Amino acid sequence: MLPEKLSTNFTSLCQGQERLAIIVEMTVEASGAVTASDLYRALVVNRAKLAYNGVARWLEGAAAAAPAQLAVDGLDRQLRIQDSVAQALKRVRQAHGALDLDSVEPTPVFEGERLTDLRPDPGNRARQLIEDFMIAANSITAAFLAARGMPVLRRVLPTPRRWDRIVALASALGDVLPDTPSARRSASSWCGAGSLTLSAFPT
Repeated sequence: MLPEKLSTNFTSLCQGQERLAIIVEMTVEASGAVTASDLYRALVVNRAKLAYNGVARWLEGAAAAAPAQLAVDGLDRQLRIQDSVAQALKRVRQAHGALDLDSVEPTPVFEGERLTDLRPDPGNRARQLIEDFMIAANSITAAFLAARGMPVLRRVLPTPRRWDRIVALASALGDVLPDTPSARRSASSWCGAGSLTLSAFPT
């Protein structure tokens, strides 16, 4: 949908190249609670181009680190920290009622320029790490804009049908839901709740 010069260059964190970005900075406690956050502009440089599958196997102890990973001093330790923080963030979301939906994205297989197959590409720990930080960054960005009275586009969901039945089912499983559904209440409780990490988004 974007011109190739944008989608594969200016908006991509290409290795070794400077990019203008919006930084989402968050301070996350060991419990997974986000205790401070900020947004600001910066110039960033991606020092290593890594593959999801390779990082996932390394995090799980099933493979050695990739050469690009070893070439950057301290990167392996940083990845371990980020993985730990991502897991903590996920636990907080789940404690606030987040649903963990497992969706499999198809990966196209080509022979030359001809599409020959679509193969399932299940999620892995490295992909989940990015997803966890993206969710946190989105929540922080929404709160940042709201606090400054800035207009934003938001997805509005209708009130679930038979909410009373959902409340009853949750109660039978030992959980307590409010009498009236409130997306704002759920969002604010999560945002108030997550070591230091930076997420860079090219502008």
